[in-house]
Amino acid sequence: MWRCTNCGEKILDDNIKICPCCGEEYHREPLVEKTMKILDDENEKNEKNVKEKERVIEAIVKLNADFNGFTGSGTGFVIEGDYIVTNAHVVTQSAKNQKVVVAKNILASFDKSIRKDVIQLRLLDYNAAEDVAILKAINFDDYTYRLKLGDSLKVKRADKVFTIGCPLDFDFSYLEGVISSPSRKDSTFNEVIQTNLPINHGNSGGPLCNEQCEVIGITTFTKKALNLDTEVLNGESRTPLPIFKTIEGMSFCVTSEAIKQLLNKVNMRGKENVF
Repeated sequence: MWRCTNCGEKILDDNIKICPCCGEEYHREPLVEKTMKILDDENEKNEKNVKEKERVIEAIVKLNADFNGFTGSGTGFVIEGDYIVTNAHVVTQSAKNQKVVVAKNILASFDKSIRKDVIQLRLLDYNAAEDVAILKAINFDDYTYRLKLGDSLKVKRADKVFTIGCPLDFDFSYLEGVISSPSRKDSTFNEVIQTNLPINHGNSGGPLCNEQCEVIGITTFTKKALNLDTEVLNGESRTPLPIFKTIEGMSFCVTSEAIKQLLNKVNMRGKENVF
């Protein structure tokens, strides 16, 4: 069996000299060889993708933010330009008087199997409404890997995604899942991406990556519900007790577009838009 390289028609009879489809004398190409080449190219692409995924952890940092003696923690990631991105709520807090308190000291540490550096960061800017913060290291630029920003506008339902974060102080845990919805409206944020990734305390600020290892969002929050409508017997009384219902498999991520907007704001202070 051969394929006509002029029009792509499959030729079953090796003795035919003229392609019955286009009428041209064709240059024959074995289908088996072409199939093997396609498979080889696909395998090479998959191997490259696996190696890229293995390197993502080099761009992930565990963040510790000091708020006058109280320490908050979360995840961050290094992107091109040597910026570190995380959630605003990881490095800022709302005080009782409605004012935002910025962490006094912000430290970032890598997975110890990768490197043992602990670096100090300064907050360049943040957007509390979108829950995005941009930081920069003080006297450090020796990063081995930087993540690229993807386009969250191209995200589709059922796309495969993954993240690496530090949930509940379990350092640098790999999690994968799918996009449940590329766009959700939320009362807190303008627009978020819904996934089935389990997001717990410490995951906040981690990258939501697509299969090409591009950042399409930031892991931000999950949902829990409180149902007071169900009556529960308390001894002999009929006093309603609150029923906590944990909503599983519904987590939400800030979009990469929100990251780009804040990065443009940071960069516009000294030069043209670069994102």
